[in-house]
Amino acid sequence: MRSDWNITITDYRGARQYCLTGTARQKIRITLASCMAVVAIIITSLISQSLASHDLQLQVAELQQQNLGLERHNGFLLAEQRDLVATLDQRNRRLAGLDSDISHLENLLAVDQDTESPLEMRISTAYDELFEKQLMLRNIPRLSPVPFNAITSSYGARKHPLKGSTGMHHGVDLRANMRTPVVATADGIVIKAGRYSNGIGKMVEIQHRYGFSTIYGHLDSAEVAVGDIVHQGDEIAKSGNTGLSTAPHLHYEVHYLGDRIDPQPFLEWQLRQYDNLITRQQDVPWESLEKAIVTTVRHRQDQPAQATPAAQRSLRPTARLTAASP
Repeated sequence: MRSDWNITITDYRGARQYCLTGTARQKIRITLASCMAVVAIIITSLISQSLASHDLQLQVAELQQQNLGLERHNGFLLAEQRDLVATLDQRNRRLAGLDSDISHLENLLAVDQDTESPLEMRISTAYDELFEKQLMLRNIPRLSPVPFNAITSSYGARKHPLKGSTGMHHGVDLRANMRTPVVATADGIVIKAGRYSNGIGKMVEIQHRYGFSTIYGHLDSAEVAVGDIVHQGDEIAKSGNTGLSTAPHLHYEVHYLGDRIDPQPFLEWQLRQYDNLITRQQDVPWESLEKAIVTTVRHRQDQPAQATPAAQRSLRPTARLTAASP
């Protein structure tokens, strides 16, 4: 039985006949199968690529979201960085200002300036020195007990304006109108207040620490009583013209261990000229006094647990020092 196929094709030009043998048909089938396989592969590849493209699109979208999140986080980090830089600049400016303040304070206190030392150590040293000097300035008589105008009679030998005899003037006379407020020149306790028969009329005497005492004479009135505790700057009396006096003024004396000493150097004693009094007034053992002050300071600093918070705060200087501070 023949397996050849005869195919006749008729058109306007006539009929043509083709013969397909089994071998030709087999080749055609193989070719068609191959084409279909290629088409299937192409379609599968296209579908796979489409799916891969979709996955990539999803990944790109996810990466875009992550990128937006990173950009926002980066913005936050940049803002924090700007804030940190601004804070650091501000702190550096404060440190520079603090270093300048410490240098000024060291200058004021006559402390050796060691710029190589840590700032904390310089502050601690300056604080200790300031505290010691403040204790001296608060507990030892200083400045004028009345608004300073003039000294009308100095310490030393003079001719008495009423008696006419020459004798020792144991204080200074300070010009003051009637009933000018008189203030204590250091912390202490009132041991005399009233009129006494010693020529200076009404008077107030205050006992201070470290062996010092002060007398305020020719008063119009005493505003304190014996036993009162007064602080530096407290009003204690009104100036007047009582006793052996020719005009209103204040007679002011400074005593050390019962001996009268020249008050004038004490009238000018302040932090800016701290060493002036020590240089000018040689009747007082300043080195011994300063050692006693240092011992007191160190004793208090070595026992912080025994002091109340309020007491600890009271040990620290409360006023900010400026170039004009006393």
